[in-house]
Amino acid sequence: MALKLTDDKYPDRSIYLCNLSQSQQRRFECFGEPADLEASISNLREAVQLTDDNHPKKVIYISNLASGQQIRFEQYGELTDLENAVSNFRMAVKHTARGHPDRPDRLFRLGLVERSRFEHLGELINLEASILNLQEAVHLTENRHSNASVYLSSLGLSQQRRFEHLGEVTELQNCISNWQKAAELTNDEHPDKSTHLSNLGLVQQCRFEHLGELADLEDSISNLLMAVELTNDSDPRKPNYLCSLAYSQQSRFEHVGELIDLEDSISNLRMASEKTNDEYTGRLRCVSTLGNNLRNRFIRLGELPRSRTNLRKTVQLADDEHVGKPMYLSNLALSLQYRFKHLGELIDLEDTLSNWQEAAC
Repeated sequence: MALKLTDDKYPDRSIYLCNLSQSQQRRFECFGEPADLEASISNLREAVQLTDDNHPKKVIYISNLASGQQIRFEQYGELTDLENAVSNFRMAVKHTARGHPDRPDRLFRLGLVERSRFEHLGELINLEASILNLQEAVHLTENRHSNASVYLSSLGLSQQRRFEHLGEVTELQNCISNWQKAAELTNDEHPDKSTHLSNLGLVQQCRFEHLGELADLEDSISNLLMAVELTNDSDPRKPNYLCSLAYSQQSRFEHVGELIDLEDSISNLRMASEKTNDEYTGRLRCVSTLGNNLRNRFIRLGELPRSRTNLRKTVQLADDEHVGKPMYLSNLALSLQYRFKHLGELIDLEDTLSNWQEAAC
């Protein structure tokens, strides 16, 4: 009603447009109607156009417009929205003074969309810009801001992306340092604490794989175990944490040879498998690793292998085009071979030959 009673020359029209846009965006978040998001972006665009460059609220409208464009990109994948979000967030940061309390948050949001642009276009300059802006956001907060842990975690993720792109192991130390700080700044009751610990554990696991220092693997297991313990059984993140913990425990078993690590890995993989269905994206690796671990326990203890059920499931879950399908078939064949040697049942030998033949094709 307020907008209907005003025209473009009315001084408060841009304020009304911004308020209306925020309500439309909230309604979109509640009901998912694309028309609400479109209207929100349209109203913010008009608010920006109606506001003089020297008006103190213009930077707020620009930042809000960028946020709307970012949301629309995440919903529908139109690269134009991502480009516009990057452009508008850059403009918002440019017009925000260094001592302004909103500058860290705008730098953080700019860093996020720049990283997203890198992930979609592969241009390293965007990732470098993301890291620089997130570093400034972290520097400006100095652990005092309520969002400091979020900024640190996002910086760690951008640095991890740079490691994955360039392979510089020293970058892993930066990731570890920032995720450690993020975890330390987050209360155990906060839902983000387990995420920070999981990310920290995973990157420590990664550094162990590259440098072979057992201390990294020990730290990885400790942090992943804490992430599991802090997460409710009903939390959808828990299977991921259980699988990550199991993989680190399996790795320690392979390097140290303590049977308890293999037993713990099997136990955690079983729990993760029970909490997921076949649509779970990590189920393939989870079930495959469980089957291999059961076979390893048979080799170690001489118990009748029960791995073939899990390995058969792995083969069933993997599409014929999956790059790991030959490996899964080979693992199943090995398990069946051990079973044949133990029980002497000819059907296991036939299945062994069949799976190796399929793996070779």
